[in-house]
Amino acid sequence: MKRLVARPVSTERLDLGEGCRWDEVTQRLQWVDVFTGRLFEAAYDGSQLTDTVEVAVDGVLTATAPLVDRSGWIVAANQGIALLSRGGAITWLAEPESGKGGAVRMNDAACDPAGRFWAGSMAFDASPGAGSLYRYDVDAACSQVLTDLTISNGLGWSVDGRRMYHVDSGAATLTVYDYDLERGRLSGGTPLVVLDEGQGVPDGLCVDSQDHLWVAIWGAGAVHRYSPEGELVCVVDVAASQPSSCALGGADGRQLFITTARRDVSPDVLDQQPDAGRLFSVEVDVPGLPLHAFRGPGLPGR
Repeated sequence: MKRLVARPVSTERLDLGEGCRWDEVTQRLQWVDVFTGRLFEAAYDGSQLTDTVEVAVDGVLTATAPLVDRSGWIVAANQGIALLSRGGAITWLAEPESGKGGAVRMNDAACDPAGRFWAGSMAFDASPGAGSLYRYDVDAACSQVLTDLTISNGLGWSVDGRRMYHVDSGAATLTVYDYDLERGRLSGGTPLVVLDEGQGVPDGLCVDSQDHLWVAIWGAGAVHRYSPEGELVCVVDVAASQPSSCALGGADGRQLFITTARRDVSPDVLDQQPDAGRLFSVEVDVPGLPLHAFRGPGLPGR
């Protein structure tokens, strides 16, 4: 089994860095700091993230995907889904968790290859069964697809778009579904990776061009690469105990970028992890896939 070591490529230490995505169209990385409501976008010069810009929303911002014309993003934030312009204007599209007294928020999200936006949710206190997974279609319909989740998290699709991967961090489980790309429908549902207590928790993920999955392992200071059959084939060591998401990108698509968090880490542990909260990167052998953009109402390329 291969083993790699990631290195820091940013300077700011975020509270809860999440949702990193590499956009091959703009040649920039995007990520969020969840509880400060900030979206970051930066170039990568081969050694460091540079030319960073920020856009902020009120409340929590948990995940983003670019609009197909790159005029802004579709985002998961607070209790719903919205459009966010590059100038910071926000337009709410759906708020499926708004009727729960503020106890539930959105979490990880991503677009499928057809341009639909999938977004999960969780309780602020991570209550079991409080989370769901929603699909926001290109015709503006918002549907609840999965229920009784605890921490709806990482999402990804196979190269051919016929399999969908979804993490419930509360159950420490990565599940693979058969996926009807034309209709955006799930079927089946087979646990692909289940981590035992003490092994860490699967969090955000990305899929590479060989249909292998890179999965951030929260609590273990690592990112794992799994085969399509769920075999662990590579471990990336990260000098922060809480890696939260990962994305493949850079000029040749072979830089693995990793967000990390400092939230709820004790001061004693942080003393031993001075880089916690920074973004990390490591070069890998296999490039990633193009980033899926949102193709919703009123946007070109529907």
